[in-house]
This record gives sequence, structure tokens and C-alpha cells, in this order.
Amino acid sequence: NRCVSCGGWEELHRFHVVPHCFRMWLPEQYKSHNHHDIILLCNQCFKRVEPKGAAHREALLAREGIPSRSPRYHPPDTQQFQIWNAARILGIHSGKLPQEREAELRDMLRLHLGRAPLQADIATLATKPKLEVEGYRPPEQQFVERMVLENGHEC
Repeated sequence: NRCVSCGGWEELHRFHVVPHCFRMWLPEQYKSHNHHDIILLCNQCFKRVEPKGAAHREALLAREGIPSRSPRYHPPDTQQFQIWNAARILGIHSGKLPQEREAELRDMLRLHLGRAPLQADIATLATKPKLEVEGYRPPEQQFVERMVLENGHEC
């Protein structure tokens, strides 16, 4: 096995010509084992090509007017963030915090729960809240759907 760019033998990486983030949305006929898009690149060549691939992704999306960084989740409101942060801090540092600070964080959770927080409550609340944006579709999915429909194929 060799790098297809320079012929090097060491530190080879598999490089997907069609990145997975696009490929996963293609119709099945294009994802079969008869359509190969993986090439081997050495570390040096990979480092040269990867930023160009990212720039090409941005250019493709921009050409179609698709925002490349559309938010998948609504940002948590201030209270949600404070509860999450208090639970996260207690989950990581409980018993190591100054007593007043630990009491303050536990009181915040007590007010939220309406009772003293159990360890299981703290673990659950420490999971970052994710409120999905309704109808979210990744930019790559939007791009592939648009290209497939323009060419008369089904997605």
C-alpha cells in the first residue's frame, strides 16, 4: 500500500473522496460496494488535502445557499444553563468544594426539583439539555437532496 499522491509508505490514512457526511444521504445505488471513493494518503499529503476538502464543502453549500453551520439545537435558556452547570459542578467536585459553594449549588437544585437532590438527580441534570430545532436537516443532507432531485433521482 502506498500514498496515491507521493508514493510514500508510512503513516497512511484512508481518505474519502466523497466524505461520509455527504455519502450517508446518497441513494443506495451510489453507496454500493461497486462505487469506491477511498484512497490512501500519507500523513503529509493528508494534511495538505484535508483543509481543501473542508473548503470545498463550504463552497458547495454556499453555491446552493445552504448555511454550513445551521444550529441543530436551541441554546438553553439562562435558568436551564444554571441548573445544568450547578449539577455538573456538583457531579465533578462534590466534597472538594468550599462548604458554602456546595450548599449554594445544592439549594439551586433543591429549588428546581422541589426537594433535596439525590445523586441520581445530579447525574441526570448534569446531562447538557438539548432541545432539537424542529425540522432540522444537516446541511449535507439538504445538499444531496437538492442535487438528487435536480438530476431526477430519488433520495
